Amino acid sequence: MDEHQSETTINLQDLFSLLWKNVLLIAAITIALTVVVGLYTNYGVTKKYSSDTTLRVTAVQNGESVNLGDLQTSQKLVKTYSVIATSRKVLTQVIGDLDLDLTYGQLKDNIEVTSVQDTDIISIKVTLSDPDLASTVANKVASVFMNEVRNQVKINTLSLLDEAIPNESPVSPNLKLNIVIGFVLGLMISVGLVILKEFLDRTIKNENDVEKYLNAPVLGIVPELDKQYIK
Repeated sequence: MDEHQSETTINLQDLFSLLWKNVLLIAAITIALTVVVGLYTNYGVTKKYSSDTTLRVTAVQNGESVNLGDLQTSQKLVKTYSVIATSRKVLTQVIGDLDLDLTYGQLKDNIEVTSVQDTDIISIKVTLSDPDLASTVANKVASVFMNEVRNQVKINTLSLLDEAIPNESPVSPNLKLNIVIGFVLGLMISVGLVILKEFLDRTIKNENDVEKYLNAPVLGIVPELDKQYIK
């Protein structure tokens, strides 16, 4: 038991010594990869911007506006409206009205229709590479969507709460997160390379390596001579 613990301790000490001996190499690789990831994230990846508009779901009965407070009913209505908001009819009209260089599928993939929990509020979020265009598309989708619902249901069940405005802060890529990931990957790769290099190195450097690699006892050590004594 003691022998096993001693061997484990020695191995850990050797590992720490190996890493410390190569600390500059590890630091260089880690910093280099972190910088590369940061630069690529900041300049090589297209930034995405999100803008959202909110609508309120209501129902009109006998000339009175009734709040749909029942969550289950509201959720069912939201699911129906989500399909209408991203339907081919609505989005094709949006593409045509704004002369967008997008297909129906591309625009649909960049639109998210959700309900605000425990409310009768619907949010339409559009994510594009241009913040101004994202807000314009979000507002247009809301407008066409409301008209389509009015035509389908024959009553006014939606009212606009907030128009979308341009958001200059990109939602992706996440620069800070990618830098952290780059740092961790750089550290793991550099440490892995150092350990792999040591593992593949079978050069005998001292008497301990003789016993380790040749499984033979050391009978004697030839001392290193100073160059001034060598002729």
